[in-house]
Amino acid sequence: MKRVVLPIVVAVSCLSLGVLGAVVAQAATTATTPTPEINNANANIQLSGTLKPVTCPGEDTIASPTGPVPTPYVTYTGTWAGAENDVTPGSTDYGLSGPLKVSALQWTINLNTGRGVLIGTVALSAAGTATPTYSGKLTLVTQGIPGVAGNGVSGRGWISAAIKVPDETLAVGDDNLIANVEFPALTANGGAGWFGDVPGGPVVPSFSVVTNMAPKAADGIC
Repeated sequence: MKRVVLPIVVAVSCLSLGVLGAVVAQAATTATTPTPEINNANANIQLSGTLKPVTCPGEDTIASPTGPVPTPYVTYTGTWAGAENDVTPGSTDYGLSGPLKVSALQWTINLNTGRGVLIGTVALSAAGTATPTYSGKLTLVTQGIPGVAGNGVSGRGWISAAIKVPDETLAVGDDNLIANVEFPALTANGGAGWFGDVPGGPVVPSFSVVTNMAPKAADGIC
């Protein structure tokens, strides 16, 4: 009897496992089917406002006739506001034109080298609504000192911001703006810039730093 029953039990077990494996594989395939979307984002930016400067000694030192002294720094703080203009409307699921604001702005500059880092919270408002189109972080690496750099301070960096409105298929939280941003002539009172494929760009060199300013300004603010 054992010789007869044992193969039957094994056969049933194998059949059961085979059916279960097929169901799991099908479920996994369905659940992980991708629906990617990458659309070109292109816009001009105009910002203005009045930033307040505060100077402070830095972490490092530089040589002087009397010996090493702390590196001098300046931090500009405040808010810039203006507008963003989508130069290719329809290239994304939502328009990228509207009032633009950079709040909690902190722009710290090494006064010995002119190299600086600007960070702030950036938000694009959708016209006629209280909900922003996107909100996130603006980070720029700059070269020059406002008021000393002649035609303005050049800056290059990025916007990383969550889209706050739904696209054509999914709910809010599906998309992000990730943009390489350039400002060729910044001052403490703002400036004009852009991201994406726009006439006139790119022109700003690819500045780089090692810093305690970004992404979290833990101790790099005057």
